[in-house]
Amino acid sequence: MSTYPNSASEVKHVCAQSGYELQTIDTVRKGVYQGILTNGMIGYSDKVYIKINPLKNKPELERFSAIAVDAGHPPCEIIEADNYVCLVMGTAPGRSLSKLLPAVFLPVVWSKKSNHYRRAFHQIGRQLAWLHTNTDQGMGPVLDEREREKALNKTRLIEDRVANSTVNDIRTIFREYGDIPTQYAITYGDCSPHNLFFDGETVTHIDASCKIRCVEYEHRGVIMGVNLMARRLPYSSAAKGERLINAYWSGYEQESQTEQDDRAYLVRYLYGALKMLSTYESPKTIESRLTRWTDVPILVDEIQKAADEITNMATDKT
Repeated sequence: MSTYPNSASEVKHVCAQSGYELQTIDTVRKGVYQGILTNGMIGYSDKVYIKINPLKNKPELERFSAIAVDAGHPPCEIIEADNYVCLVMGTAPGRSLSKLLPAVFLPVVWSKKSNHYRRAFHQIGRQLAWLHTNTDQGMGPVLDEREREKALNKTRLIEDRVANSTVNDIRTIFREYGDIPTQYAITYGDCSPHNLFFDGETVTHIDASCKIRCVEYEHRGVIMGVNLMARRLPYSSAAKGERLINAYWSGYEQESQTEQDDRAYLVRYLYGALKMLSTYESPKTIESRLTRWTDVPILVDEIQKAADEITNMATDKT
């Protein structure tokens, strides 16, 4: 049985049965719709987005919807259909950071606005720490067995891009440190800049997949997104991205009740960078075709740096 509706009109009917009458409904992409409510608002807008989720995710979705606003998400409601669940959410105010940061990184703008955006990333860190603390699911491996196998397989992508010794070091890292225990909690889906909206005061997250995963998955999304944006622009620099990342970690540590394991984070970051590198083997979107030439060297450099940091940590302990 399919976990997706057959049409937008089916989604409109499911919403109507739960009291949400939609004047219009349009497909954004597979599993995501937008519409206009005729009989009320969710949050401060009659415009809503509807995301389709597997029925098995209903417990996490219900738990998340009760605390969504405190975790930096728009107000939302859960509607159950026969074989899927609809997350009906209000709109996010402001613009996505993927549209704002290219202008912010301009030297003249950065000199005036950098502290403002550091506060935004401090807020992101606090929001995610609050979500992780309030949906804590205990401990688990930073990479599960399937992910460790995938990670080892993807090291082939760097065989001609870094020294053989680095490739061997990375394989050793995944074998020896891939099962480091770390906190699991309800997480967003993708916390890269295009899913983070900022209205000048408040950051809002829009990609709530509500899956239980290791929290390093979340850190990797935020930090890799910032690194790529800061480094791919000719007028920007890694140092600008680093200031935003430091603000993120400061906010996270201020709110979190769990001590951060840097090695676990770096293992997850290393895996994420290899996964992203694999998407550039056969880019599927116009954007990925355009960014391929700038992002691949950056990702290879990030992989090298993460591997070196983990190796140095291991050396310092011996």
